[in-house]
Amino acid sequence: MARKIVVYGNPDKSHLGFPMPGDLRQYIRNDIFAIEHSRYRYTQGKDADVIVLSRDGIAYGHLDIASKVKPTAEDRRHYPRVKQVYLVSRSTLYENPVPLASLGITKFQFGKLLSEEEFGSIQDRAGQTREFPDIALAEEMPAGVYREGAASRILVNAYERNAAAVTACKAHYGTHCQVCGLDFGKRYGDIGKGFIHVHHLKQLAHVGEQYEVDPVADLRPVCPNCHAMLHRTTPPLSIDALRSRINGSDRR
Repeated sequence: MARKIVVYGNPDKSHLGFPMPGDLRQYIRNDIFAIEHSRYRYTQGKDADVIVLSRDGIAYGHLDIASKVKPTAEDRRHYPRVKQVYLVSRSTLYENPVPLASLGITKFQFGKLLSEEEFGSIQDRAGQTREFPDIALAEEMPAGVYREGAASRILVNAYERNAAAVTACKAHYGTHCQVCGLDFGKRYGDIGKGFIHVHHLKQLAHVGEQYEVDPVADLRPVCPNCHAMLHRTTPPLSIDALRSRINGSDRR
């Protein structure tokens, strides 16, 4: 089945959008996962497997989409014009931003479907790329991911994570890792302030669609490294078990 590759323009230069090109690059590099909890909000609702992000006719990167979900009240509060929310499994930043006019695509063709050949041409012009996977979304989805070469396509339903619950979890526990204690704000300064992953104690693949998450009982903030280590086993390690491993290794 052919992938649906869509190019979206981002003309919104207000505080809700990307006032400068650097803001779009930062969004692709970090904010989509660290701040937006994998939720890409947009004013169009096209089905998409890949979204190429552009500004003023220049492509800066692309997003691999796990699923499309309806906006929540929280989504509308953050971005009132939202019509659809895409859950992002991986973002890719281009070293060399690509002028879309070189492919005959104008900056006014928001929502244009790209062929694999056009997408390949963009990748060729992008030079070296940097990929940023969402560890939480990838690890917590049920089995059934089929890979074809470098392209990934999710053929199962993705489980939507509640952004409000994630925010409530951080408000209760803070943003330091509950396993190793790492505080990104203290370690890296302003760029790390508020950054943390949120781990589900109950695997999302094993709960029903109507499951109501308790942000205090069911969620814990953890750093990306500890989050990955928690999911190295099936079922995942407990917070206490991984902490014991760290403490044990410290004594050796």
